[in-house]
Amino acid sequence: MSKLRNPVARSPLLRKGGPHERSASSIRAGYRKTIEAGIDAFQGLDPGEIRNDKRRKHK
Repeated sequence: MSKLRNPVARSPLLRKGGPHERSASSIRAGYRKTIEAGIDAFQGLDPGEIRNDKRRKHK
């Protein structure tokens, strides 16, 4: 007769382990931040003088 195992330890969800990677949304946010910084640099804006009303708001 087989010994019953801990069902939590044998969960299929736990087999998804591996190296942690950035989520797709965080990668997109990083691209967006890089693009906005490039646009600000092109327009000659200093990061210290940018106010929220000068930048386009994202949803």
